[in-house]
Amino acid sequence: MIRFFLPILLFISHLHCAKSQVHPSDPEKQNPDSSQKPSEPKPLNQTTPEVPLTFPCKIATLPFHAPQSLPGEIRFDQIPSLQNNWWNHTDTINPVGWDPNTYYLWGANSSNYQITDPSKLLSGGGVASSQGPTKGHGHPRYVGVVTTDNTPHNQTVFLALQKRIEEGKTIQIPTYGDTYSLGAGLAHQWFSTPQGWYCNQFQVLSPLLQLLQEAKTVEFPNSSLQWVDKSRKSFPLQSIEDVEKILKYLREQLST
Repeated sequence: MIRFFLPILLFISHLHCAKSQVHPSDPEKQNPDSSQKPSEPKPLNQTTPEVPLTFPCKIATLPFHAPQSLPGEIRFDQIPSLQNNWWNHTDTINPVGWDPNTYYLWGANSSNYQITDPSKLLSGGGVASSQGPTKGHGHPRYVGVVTTDNTPHNQTVFLALQKRIEEGKTIQIPTYGDTYSLGAGLAHQWFSTPQGWYCNQFQVLSPLLQLLQEAKTVEFPNSSLQWVDKSRKSFPLQSIEDVEKILKYLREQLST
């Protein structure tokens, strides 16, 4: 009996296998969904790119540190004025009225931003004049930030400021009354177009934002402080988030 049925069983098995096989020349049977292209995987953590600047504006690049990882402090406040003839006193490095661990910023030009000798005149206007905090003289802790042109001098300035924050020092950003004043006063007249001034403020506030994020302590003691642009439009300036909003506004002005 087995010899009789064995050929029949083998023939039935062969027919079943033939039906289940797909012929290699029939693409539709190889892939029933071949008419639909597989969707490409989306990249992870995809963010909207920033609007590119149409006005050439080179930004200082600093080494990055974790947020609030540097022991120093940044403070927005009016720079104390020194006594008349302080440069003739015995101790010119630590004059009366200035904290020995604080570096005070001021808006300089490319000719006087490196003057730090108390015996030398800054030969400028505004905060560099005889009416300024230092009565027109240089000081090692009176740090000039170039706010009159868009040349790359501030790269070295902000690298040095970052080093001070790493050392636990305090950086004081100048204000005048209720207004942020680093490059926001006489510096306007140095630029022939609004975009030139916007670029300079972008160059100053961009690395400053990084330092604000990295410093352990940030103080905005004036609850009415504001940043005012060349067209007199004002923005509140009482937090790191406010600095980010001002930079967003500046980027928009430089992208049109």
